[in-house]
Amino acid sequence: LSTLISAAEPDSYVRSAALNSITADNLTSVLHASFERPAGEQSGNVRRSLILLAARIGDSEAVARALNACLPAADSKTLSTATTSLVVAALDGLDGRGARQELQITSAVANKLGSLHRQAMQAIADDTRSDDVRMAAVSVLGRRYGPFTMQILKATGIAAAFQPAQRAAAVAALISARSATSLQRAAVTALAATAAEDTAAMLVQAYAAVGAESRLAITDELLSREGGMRELLAALESGAIRADILDAARRGKLLSSANAQIRAAAERVLHAAGTSSRAAVVESFEGVVRMQGDVPRGREVFRKRCATCHRMEEYGHVVGPDLR
Repeated sequence: LSTLISAAEPDSYVRSAALNSITADNLTSVLHASFERPAGEQSGNVRRSLILLAARIGDSEAVARALNACLPAADSKTLSTATTSLVVAALDGLDGRGARQELQITSAVANKLGSLHRQAMQAIADDTRSDDVRMAAVSVLGRRYGPFTMQILKATGIAAAFQPAQRAAAVAALISARSATSLQRAAVTALAATAAEDTAAMLVQAYAAVGAESRLAITDELLSREGGMRELLAALESGAIRADILDAARRGKLLSSANAQIRAAAERVLHAAGTSSRAAVVESFEGVVRMQGDVPRGREVFRKRCATCHRMEEYGHVVGPDLR
């Protein structure tokens, strides 16, 4: 099987069939044989598949071998998305197995995982580190830790420093104008994933400190769960977040919530906000109906100001509603 899934096998269908033939019974043997092959015969995609398969169904030996293959050395100071993406995916798979089977992991592998988490916590708080390093730190800390991850952190004596509240506070600090927009948005998603109790309130608090793109990311994250919807409605009612940033689809999520209390609050808050703003807008444009039309000038204005989102006369982009 290790030969058939290697880069030495030219037929992709054979490689795929061989990969699908790996089971919990033969996985450990295939891992050993595959990882011992010459580097030129090892396919990166197959290597990733084997590691993730070990995370899902492997025994203690297979898991240790898989983690050892993708983890940087315990004393390594290199933290990057390239080195952490596979590790994080493997940890998610291991945590997904639940607590029904406690895996026995060697101290060497446990120390590598502990080191990775300590590096992530240090990097996320260091604004001199590159965006890639801090993005990698976000991926390590911004996830729901399950039984396996907690087993490792306890074994290395650092579990107390990586509780949801501590990780959420570290990630939330990146939702700031000091961070790149891509980093802010990653932090918004990661913050909710930590499963800390007050992440919705933390998102609302960070709202004013970021730009339009990250504000939409915060709004969408709040709309993804009931607790977030409640915080969003409270912020809309207090004026901390303006109601006019919600388009029809986002308003619809609140107004059609399965929770009757949220629906009622949304109808109250959004109706109050919409009534005053709509009336003011209509009143401000009353004089327009008495103006003489100028088609060429209107066309020029449309193409300069409106064509980014709307299309007319075969000009512009179909993003917003049809204006015809």
